Amino acid sequence: KQWYQRRVAITAGSCGNKKTLIEDPKKTHKIDILAALRKFHETYYSASNMFLCVQSTETLDRIEKMIKRFEKIPSRKITLPFLNASVPHINHNFIKYYPVKEKNKLLVSWYVPSQNKHYLSKPDDYLSSLIGHQGKGSLAAKLKREGYISKLNAGITDSNVVFSTYEVSFTLTDIGADKYQEVLAYLFQYLAMLKKVGPNKKIFDEMTKLGEIDFENEGIDEPID
Repeated sequence: KQWYQRRVAITAGSCGNKKTLIEDPKKTHKIDILAALRKFHETYYSASNMFLCVQSTETLDRIEKMIKRFEKIPSRKITLPFLNASVPHINHNFIKYYPVKEKNKLLVSWYVPSQNKHYLSKPDDYLSSLIGHQGKGSLAAKLKREGYISKLNAGITDSNVVFSTYEVSFTLTDIGADKYQEVLAYLFQYLAMLKKVGPNKKIFDEMTKLGEIDFENEGIDEPID
């Protein structure tokens, strides 16, 4: 993360301390972070930019009484600013680190355009289903047969309005740790094949049907979740 922060501004500022959030901005950029946050709050903290969802077993009268406290939130009729940013472009990089746990993992990640707007068609779920498939003829089956991996996962790990991070994760065996370049070669060969073949409507329709079944049989979550 520190490596990206030096090169991609949009990934910076997710955490910090007194020095990085208060002292450095004042010294380097003459910016008072606390004053800037207060100004942002006064400008954009508005009921017009919020939604309220209430779930309760109380009576309607009781719920109405509880909700009235939210009437104090001002409504400024302000439109949220548009974040004018593009998908970060990072050259190919290989970062090697030594884990605390005795486990070998290989993570391959890409910045892709934000997938939030594709929540109905879910193209990332389609791709993840194919990459993460465990059956005969799959990438995982091939790598396990070679003795290179014990586990494979694929999917979006982070997303915002500008970009999403897509990641393929391999849990490597000791042999796979030595042969990680072959694991990468198999992965990119598989991706090249998927690109050449193109989307398969039959697979998409099957995923859609399974999604509908899951939705219809979804259990009731605890309110705290």
